[in-house]
Amino acid sequence: MKDILKTFLFFCTLFFSFFINAQNINEQEIFENTQGIINDNITLFESEGYDIFTEIINDELSEKNLILFKKRYKIPKKLLPNIKKNVSGKSYIFHRIIKGKKNKISKNKNLIYYFLPSSNQKTRVIGFTTLLERDTSLEHFFIDKIKNKEIPQHIMIENQVDSIFFVHRYIQLGNACRWMGLHNIQCPYLGQMNWSVFRDSIRAKQMLMAQKKRNDHKKMIKIIHEEKINILFEGTPTEAIKTEYLIRHPLLLLSGSNSNHLIVYYVNQKINNKYISCVLSHFRDEAKKNELPPLLSEVMELK
Repeated sequence: MKDILKTFLFFCTLFFSFFINAQNINEQEIFENTQGIINDNITLFESEGYDIFTEIINDELSEKNLILFKKRYKIPKKLLPNIKKNVSGKSYIFHRIIKGKKNKISKNKNLIYYFLPSSNQKTRVIGFTTLLERDTSLEHFFIDKIKNKEIPQHIMIENQVDSIFFVHRYIQLGNACRWMGLHNIQCPYLGQMNWSVFRDSIRAKQMLMAQKKRNDHKKMIKIIHEEKINILFEGTPTEAIKTEYLIRHPLLLLSGSNSNHLIVYYVNQKINNKYISCVLSHFRDEAKKNELPPLLSEVMELK
């Protein structure tokens, strides 16, 4: 009798935990934090520190084809899937962790692949990558919305840039800029910034620090100066980390700059009830000393 009671209590706890997580999902709020683009046959999204992709493979989902799918997405042969069964058939989920450096300075990277049966004997693949701890409720939210074709059109962007929607407003840029990724805009000689928008302040801070650690320990990069400074970010007084990097191979730079000194501002702030993780950068020859290039000046001001 005690064992039956323990089992009952376990499933009650599991149910209420799932119910609470489901209640935390606010569809409008998540889509406000998301940007997407269609690139050939692949649809890409960035949402709350996740890079997400989805595509259809013209082969049915079977254990035999799964071997080929793993090779296609560079999933290690020895990595076994978590198998889910439902009315549509079996789904296979792989969670791969790419470890950071042994000294634990670099962050681990989580890669999650969902292989789902699709219509006409095809396979739907949905992949998630993040430097943060997994948020499975967010993953399941996107899986449902993608499967049911419920992604709103207004979050999708075009390859050609005219303006960007930054947190709560549009910024006009003209045609001098280009997307380097989702929520990642570069304007040659004018600066670059990438950002993520969160519902949660802790994950926003974790994302910023994860990006900084990743940048600090990239090959061919050396920190030559770092300090905390006071700025105005979207009009709000904010403490930022200013880091100057020396890039050892300037000929590899894609921005067109002649400088190999990169100045980066790491900013975390709450704007309009959104928690922002933002990395803003420019090469030293793109602005005068103690000034900012035009793109960065759109959202921040030095004090």
